Amino acid sequence: MKYLFDYRREIKEKLSSNQKIILLMDYDGTLTPIVKRPELAVLDQETREIIKNLSKNRRFRVGVISGRTLRDVKRLVGLKNLYYAGNHGLEASGPGFHYIHPGMEETVYVMRAVAYKLNNSAKCLKGIVVENKVYSVSFHYRMMSPSKRRQAIRLFMDAVRPYLRGRGFRVFKNKMVLELMPDAGFGKGDIAIRIVDAASGGGKGVGVVYVGDDNTDEDAFKALRKAGITVVVGRRKSKAMYYLKDVGDVLKMLKLLNSGITGAIN
Repeated sequence: MKYLFDYRREIKEKLSSNQKIILLMDYDGTLTPIVKRPELAVLDQETREIIKNLSKNRRFRVGVISGRTLRDVKRLVGLKNLYYAGNHGLEASGPGFHYIHPGMEETVYVMRAVAYKLNNSAKCLKGIVVENKVYSVSFHYRMMSPSKRRQAIRLFMDAVRPYLRGRGFRVFKNKMVLELMPDAGFGKGDIAIRIVDAASGGGKGVGVVYVGDDNTDEDAFKALRKAGITVVVGRRKSKAMYYLKDVGDVLKMLKLLNSGITGAIN
């Protein structure tokens, strides 16, 4: 893995010839640190201002692709003229762009039923947060004592098992979160490509920068590897080309882009 700041000149060369740069980022763990409860992941004002400045730059198009609902990520970032995607790409919107993955009508009812069942089953356990995200359900167990986490995982699997094995749904495991999602064959890589197409207007000379920390971002790293610069937050095995150490490094990278990383670099 290449540490991004050790390869500034290489990145400058990759981006300098691009007339337009499309910057796509995850939210939790990328723009904000991972926190105990989802509602506590608040974007700090400095990061918001830099993203706002980049979005006003003619050369940039900016998007945030999250596992949260589209409504939630738009509310948390709170900026206009950005491209937003929620539920790992199942729903998205932006300037002149709107997308909802086909066939999600039944999914809404399934997720409602699963969330209800999980909330009832988890009453006996402290530290569980269940999110009904319309097209998926997230089961957070970060706040539980380590000794109870296996019990929580079993509870989740018991609740969702009827929807697996050919029923059109799958379980995704992430950082102290389990998710039931439609097995749609569509993820962050697919929506990233659609956003790139919409944001570029089909023109040439387009560079892409994608930054994410989560296992779901690996789909985008793979899809965009030949199209631009892919960056994972946290040094781990990844399909990304570069890595950043943490959210603080992401802010540093955004500052460089904002000050002209594609121009003169010290």
